[in-house]
Amino acid sequence: NPRSPQTSVYDGSPKELGSELMTNGDNESAVAVFDSSDSANDCSYAQSSDIAYAGSYSAKIIRTTSGTGSFIYHFQDTDLSIVKANKVYVVSYWVYIPSGQTLVKVESFQDMNGGAIETQEVTATNTWTQVKWYGTVSSKLEVRLRADEGEQGDYFYVDNISIKEVQMGNHGTTTFY
Repeated sequence: NPRSPQTSVYDGSPKELGSELMTNGDNESAVAVFDSSDSANDCSYAQSSDIAYAGSYSAKIIRTTSGTGSFIYHFQDTDLSIVKANKVYVVSYWVYIPSGQTLVKVESFQDMNGGAIETQEVTATNTWTQVKWYGTVSSKLEVRLRADEGEQGDYFYVDNISIKEVQMGNHGTTTFY
């Protein structure tokens, strides 16, 4: 019926981001820290002035064990002390892999649900590559940076690490007669 009311829903409101949850994500005043459960496997993680995406410092992740294999750095909140369940978060950071070493790939794993893992690979060398994803947290937030097949002394950099809640905007409705 052309004379009946019609309702339109508008969702033009901005999706604002919450405050930064990553401490020192720019690595300028100190190396980035997310939670006390952050950890390193077969590597060290330290502030570096060698190269930076923005500012003067980045975090340098170096394989410390002998032989060839993967090494992993974890940013994680496994007990939901920082992030909250059923909220949407955006995680982003920049990765730089210098050429001339055995290391040729950094895999970024994101786990927000205790097993539902999303992977993004960085293979470009001598350039900063952004890794970014959105997800709804269920039981934890874990970000793993895994370098595959690196030898002792191989390294990569990470900078401008950011973890923020995505805050949904308001919806408006209008009825036309």
